Amino acid sequence: MRLITFIKIKKKLKDNTKTNSKTLKTKMITTMSKFMMAFGVTGLMLTDGGLDESSCWKKAEVRQEVEWPSECPAGTERDGLLCFEECKDGFEKGGISGLCSRECPDEFNDDGLYCTKRDTYWTWGGCRSGFHQDGAFCSRDCPDGTTDIFFSCVKEDSYMVAPQVLQCKDGWDHEGLCYPPCEFGAEGVGPVCWGSCPAGKEECGAICLGEDEDCLGYIWDTANSAISLATSFAQVNIFGMIIHTIDLVDNLDHPECPAW
Repeated sequence: MRLITFIKIKKKLKDNTKTNSKTLKTKMITTMSKFMMAFGVTGLMLTDGGLDESSCWKKAEVRQEVEWPSECPAGTERDGLLCFEECKDGFEKGGISGLCSRECPDEFNDDGLYCTKRDTYWTWGGCRSGFHQDGAFCSRDCPDGTTDIFFSCVKEDSYMVAPQVLQCKDGWDHEGLCYPPCEFGAEGVGPVCWGSCPAGKEECGAICLGEDEDCLGYIWDTANSAISLATSFAQVNIFGMIIHTIDLVDNLDHPECPAW
């Protein structure tokens, strides 16, 4: 019995909450409509000092094609995701990217930084040509430019070449990724081709300002309108929302510039 009573009370509270929520929402919409009717003209008058009518947005076009960089600069060869200059004569690429080390003679195994000896053998006295005695063994003589460490020869003059990044194919723009060149003399920034401002207008990012506007003032006004609008929303200030929305739209609502 108590459980049934609790369920009924819970359902009633839930229904009341829904009703109150709908009522509050209806009141807010009605109030906002009244404010718009009462203050709409005033709001427009307050924001009449917006941007110069000749201000316009730069033309912009998204580049549809995109590729990963895949080409190496001239005189280099690809190794993984990097490019390296070719080793000088008598040297070859080692086991490490960018490492150039001496080529080992055919009688040795080439192990990157080492020329490992072959055919080391036991001896009870004397070694054949090209070998020398080392304790009870005869091991090969190391080639020039290496240091003997018994079973192997360390390459002394190995060197590293600086890596270079992969590039885009000829004519394409490298913006992290590769994009085809922009048309109409537009400037490519990442995936977007941006036009330029008409003569006599001040460039301010993506917008071209009229003669009576300055970039810093435009940024300040736009940011201030956005912050004020957010504050009005947080405070449920209907009048403030209307005014600051009009301010923000007034700063952003401009035509596209006529040419690239």
